[in-house]
Formats: sequence, C-alpha cells, structure tokens
Amino acid sequence: MFLNSSKSLIDILSLAKTRKVGH
Repeated sequence: MFLNSSKSLIDILSLAKTRKVGH
C-alpha cells in the first residue's frame, strides 16, 4: 500500500516537473 502510494506521488511529481519544463 505504502509503495503504491509512493509510486503515485512520484508519478504526479514527475508529471508536474515535465509539465513545468515543457511549458
């Protein structure tokens, strides 16, 4: 459960980072 949550958090963080860099 914790691992899954961590993965989700990293996914969101990565997406936000990519979006920020892309924009």
